[in-house]
Amino acid sequence: MAKGFTLTEVLIVICIVMMLAAILLPALSRANDNARRISCASNLKQLSLGLRIYVQDYDDFFIPSGDIFTVPGGWSERLAPYLKSSQVFQCPSEGTEQDNFALDYTDYYYNLNLGPRLGGSVNEASIEYSANTIVLGEGTSRESDYSCRGLGEQECFFSLFTVTVPASATKRHFEGANYAFADGHVKWLRPFAIADSSTRASSEINSFRF
Repeated sequence: MAKGFTLTEVLIVICIVMMLAAILLPALSRANDNARRISCASNLKQLSLGLRIYVQDYDDFFIPSGDIFTVPGGWSERLAPYLKSSQVFQCPSEGTEQDNFALDYTDYYYNLNLGPRLGGSVNEASIEYSANTIVLGEGTSRESDYSCRGLGEQECFFSLFTVTVPASATKRHFEGANYAFADGHVKWLRPFAIADSSTRASSEINSFRF
């Protein structure tokens, strides 16, 4: 007659399974988080490539940040024709519920210094340290004219409002966030690696100013 498992043996098996789960689940969660970080970086890379084409089409001038009250609207609306999908404006780790009445939401902000709201976009030739000048960064869901000139208090704008980049956005992926730079590359950085809005970019300083 076959012998069944004793209660002790069953409990041992359950304990082993629980221990394995405790070890593996955090690793799986981290892998999922890393996949979202990579997807977000890919979004910014595609936005950056679209922006490069726009700059070439407009005599090397950067896109204006614009506003949602005039045609053709904010920067993301102007950039949309240069992209294959509007989905690249959405970070997979940004969970803010979007307002159905708002126009062309984007989870990424644009460097306001490169394309002021009232016109006068910057020519690419005037940027000395393009590899350290931020063009796009991770924020929270806003309208198409979402733009910032730094990570400090009240340095971002959308619609008629002045806001701040949420601290959670600057630490969205493993205590850091993805940024696209004027030379076209995308890089993950911690908040302390970004200079304040009064400091210009250099070969060793990442900044919104150039």
